[in-house]
Amino acid sequence: MADSLTRERLEELITSNPNVNGTGWINADRQGHYKTYRFEVRGVTYEIDWACSYSILKCGEMRIPFDDLTVKGTWPTGFRYNLQFYYRGHACCVIPVEE
Repeated sequence: MADSLTRERLEELITSNPNVNGTGWINADRQGHYKTYRFEVRGVTYEIDWACSYSILKCGEMRIPFDDLTVKGTWPTGFRYNLQFYYRGHACCVIPVEE
């Protein structure tokens, strides 16, 4: 199992490519903490509800739990750059970013 994904690491990975737009933390709770991160890739808006044990990737009505995120290319899309989400060591979602 992966180490917990910190807020800083999440933000660093998502913003590591200039084709990811509109990034930022939104929707502060009553204590002023931001736990939702919004970003856009290829015209599609995504949100992540972050927590240290696992997070939820949201797009429309879709919800995917994940506990790790990497930046890789080629598999399975053939793109040069993908955001690849994992849950318990298994790929659960791949967002192609750059052809």
